[in-house]
Amino acid sequence: MRISLAASILTFHTLVLLPSCVNEVEPGDDFFEPEDTRDNVDMQGLHDCSERPDTGYQRGDQFSISVVSVDSRPVEVDTANAYIALQNAAAADGVSVRIVSGFRTDDQQEYLYGCYVDCNCNNCNLAARPGYSNHQSGHALDLNTRDRGVLSWLNANGARFGFRRTVPSEPWHWEWWGNGADHAGPCGSGSANAREAPALPATGGVIDDGDDAFSLGGPSSTLRAQDGGEQGDLVWTMTTDRSEPVNFATWNLRFAEAGRYRVEAFVPGTVATSETARYVITHQGVNNTMIIDQRGADRWVPLGTFAFAAGGNQRIRVNDNTGEAGNLERKLAFDAVAFIRIDEPDPTQQTPPPATCSTLVIITTGGPLNVRRDPSTHDASIGTVDDGATVRRIDTVIGQSVSGSTDWHLIDAGGVTGYVAAAFTRCSDAP
Repeated sequence: MRISLAASILTFHTLVLLPSCVNEVEPGDDFFEPEDTRDNVDMQGLHDCSERPDTGYQRGDQFSISVVSVDSRPVEVDTANAYIALQNAAAADGVSVRIVSGFRTDDQQEYLYGCYVDCNCNNCNLAARPGYSNHQSGHALDLNTRDRGVLSWLNANGARFGFRRTVPSEPWHWEWWGNGADHAGPCGSGSANAREAPALPATGGVIDDGDDAFSLGGPSSTLRAQDGGEQGDLVWTMTTDRSEPVNFATWNLRFAEAGRYRVEAFVPGTVATSETARYVITHQGVNNTMIIDQRGADRWVPLGTFAFAAGGNQRIRVNDNTGEAGNLERKLAFDAVAFIRIDEPDPTQQTPPPATCSTLVIITTGGPLNVRRDPSTHDASIGTVDDGATVRRIDTVIGQSVSGSTDWHLIDAGGVTGYVAAAFTRCSDAP
């Protein structure tokens, strides 16, 4: 349908209400902010440098690009390296930058354009013609500028990393068109300074706080390096009860071979005093959280056994917002993590004792044993069971490590049903 200039002026409001009447959008502009579903928050800061070839577009012209994954979003490889440098710098300033939308294929843009023309999907949002969206270049990123501090930090610092806003009306839209050698990064082969952690061998291995696969986030002013730990050094910070982390540590994982691995963290307990250190293990798109009491002697603490995929985009992360307020002056330590290949079934789902163990005897130092709603000591107890009592075992699961054991029993004690730490029980054949 062709519309005269006069008619378009007279019917401007109608055109806004009925975008199906318009089939031309200014090249490069989509004019709508993508919904931030926050589905990639747990993948923030992760990158998978496995390259795949694709076709980029700029104002209808085709060119070949290589695409990698950052924050679980597709990005052109040189843009990815520049963005990773930007993201790390923002994290050092306490600002959490994340990609909401990245590269779009021609098929994806054709779908969005069809939604706009036919007004039958994607909320009828405006979309550029296939081949004319900035996002088809691989160099355009929609970022989480609605989150606290992100937009102001980008306005002040984005240009340092080659990023700029190319659509003035879209504060979330940032593009990079720089020199690939300007920002050495983990992806691609363009930079001699690029560092990528070697993949863990099939048998497993150890990642220490001094290795390439380990990284720290947040302001360096609140991080402290200290001698000790598993390989002679460690890093610690103070805990907080804030809603968002200030400092954090990440062990970025790449595996040469898919498999099940027993994971253990070395806890420098002679330094650390946090009672609720949360280790979040991201593997095959799944997150498991283990809460560890770091106090005590230097020791290896089991986090559980998990199935990992070959390649990257997996990690272990520990944040400083453990729920322990700063006035408690508790130290959270970061050190080595070990991975041991095993052949047993995955115990993250269930590790039941022998089938004959239908009942348990509670064994404490004389006092009652707390029963918990979940397999951890983080929340208040929902009841108690007396020392020496016999209870029915319903199930056994992996939970917080207590006295070196991560097993927790789900029990029925008559008046209360919940979890107790297996370290304070023994199997009984009593009826």
